[in-house]
Amino acid sequence: MDPPRLYIAAAAGNYHQVQGLIREGANVNVRAGSNSETPLHAAAQNGHVGIAAKLLRAGANVMARSNRGWMPLHHASSIGHEQIVTLLIDARADVAAIVLPAGAYASKNGGGETPLALSVREGHEGVLRVLLDAGADPAAREVFDDSTPLHFSRNRGHDYANAMKMARMLLEAGADPNARNRHGKTPLHAVAQRGDGAVLRLLLDAGADAMARMSCNLTPLHHAAAGGDEGIVRMLLDAGADGEAKNDSGDTPEDLAHSHPEVQPSGQIVLLGLLYTFAPGCASQRRVKVHRFDSFLC
Repeated sequence: MDPPRLYIAAAAGNYHQVQGLIREGANVNVRAGSNSETPLHAAAQNGHVGIAAKLLRAGANVMARSNRGWMPLHHASSIGHEQIVTLLIDARADVAAIVLPAGAYASKNGGGETPLALSVREGHEGVLRVLLDAGADPAAREVFDDSTPLHFSRNRGHDYANAMKMARMLLEAGADPNARNRHGKTPLHAVAQRGDGAVLRLLLDAGADAMARMSCNLTPLHHAAAGGDEGIVRMLLDAGADGEAKNDSGDTPEDLAHSHPEVQPSGQIVLLGLLYTFAPGCASQRRVKVHRFDSFLC
């Protein structure tokens, strides 16, 4: 079945056609496609603010869900369209609504994200600010693994300044720097794994635990050493991380520094030198194990 004309016009950004179809009595909440989306979904995910406003004035359901569990606000937050996010909030969209897949989609991993979590994951600082101002919870947890938005503050396209601003906004709004997801992972683990030193420093200054252990007894230092990032290793050690902490496989951060497949020998020497400096006892008398890099995740 072909998509309804109103849906096509809304997706294409054809304001005059949308206006004409509404005048002719078209159903503004008609569903289209396998995802069962409405014209308002189409306008929101394509950034057509004028059409979204027209549909809302004509009675479009701001809380309509697709089969994937997405509301128009989820789309607008994910693509980073501040005007549409503001428009939908003014129309009483629920900023706390989570993605709730239905039918066949419900059996797949994922779901449970709030509009705020989607904005953070995609790096949209402006949308994050709008949602926080509207009362969105900076600590809302995903259904899938209990992660918080702070777990996903990241440097989209290496925009470190943007990642810093978003992480700071979340912390100032009350996000917990030591929040654990279902696997015991904290935001500090996530940032050490991604190699974002600026956000890592921000988290440490906010009280993040440098010795936090997640599943398999991994610490942030295990992630940093495995990633071969000297700056992050140094920051974690300065913050009190244990260079001899062992994961469930018996690997220390030192072992993982040895096993990284992309770190050049000179870089490994620097990393190992840092770990030796901060480790108790005589480093030269310790036996070094070498494992495959991908085995450290247990």
